Amino acid sequence: MRENELAERLLRILAEVIPGQEPTLHLALRDQGLESLALTRVWFGLRKEFGVDVPVSWLRDCPTPAELLARVREELAAGPDAGPEDGPASSSPASRYEPFPLTDLQQAYLFSKDPQSGADTIGCHVYREFEVDDLDVTALQDAWHRVVRHHDMLRAVVTPDGRQRIQEHVEQAPLAVGGPDDAPEVRARLSHRRYEPGEWPMHTVEVSHRPGGRSVVHLSIDVLFIDGHGLGVLLDDWWRCYRDPGHELAAPERTVRDCVLELAAQQRTPAHRAHLDHWTERLVGLPDGPPALDAPAGRTGRTALTGRVGREQ
Repeated sequence: MRENELAERLLRILAEVIPGQEPTLHLALRDQGLESLALTRVWFGLRKEFGVDVPVSWLRDCPTPAELLARVREELAAGPDAGPEDGPASSSPASRYEPFPLTDLQQAYLFSKDPQSGADTIGCHVYREFEVDDLDVTALQDAWHRVVRHHDMLRAVVTPDGRQRIQEHVEQAPLAVGGPDDAPEVRARLSHRRYEPGEWPMHTVEVSHRPGGRSVVHLSIDVLFIDGHGLGVLLDDWWRCYRDPGHELAAPERTVRDCVLELAAQQRTPAHRAHLDHWTERLVGLPDGPPALDAPAGRTGRTALTGRVGREQ
């Protein structure tokens, strides 16, 4: 394989998981936004594209894509572990809006909303506030509506049969705007917002104006349809579209539906079976977990923790 071709294929893998920028060979992976789950996606991409198994622990300490390129080259020279993984080779645009399964993690989040699962039925939920000077509410609203149209999972709903589906078209409401006295009420309401499975939208954006030209942007979003990396991409796209209405959002090479179905297909491969057998055998000899603690008596629910994070952190 030619060196340029190898580099191009590697950069294409990185481009799929790096938010809002083109990856470069000589900038550290962490400085390009690759952390935690994003590195796992890189591992999966390397295995599928080249058939090599580069440990995630090594990826975590790898300074630059150039060093990763050298590692991939070495692995290929030694012989691929299993060859590129089988699975869908390309996107299926015609099926983009057809239902597809929830992931295991999504099913767990959905279960946590069941009133019989416990006292806290909010589920996995994120609330954020941003203070913005001289906020242009119309521009903010237009930018938000644009990212909702762009990102499929912001238009996702749970179907009655327990799957998920992307809505092709949605009716987006204007952002609610309040005054200085409204911020505490908005915060209290949205920070504990419970979104019912099957309803849409699973997110809320409101604005509270403050004296002196400063405004608070309130964002509430259910994590059933977004993860930490996705939230970073969403906020980055939203801000860029707000600052520049002409900003061009990069179209994904594959839809979320394609990725979920491809992951399901991976579970039918010999490599997946080998990994499952390995960990099944390991579990037999692992020590038991710590004993479960008794639930504390008295008040249940969520408690706010406040603090500040310095730049060095």
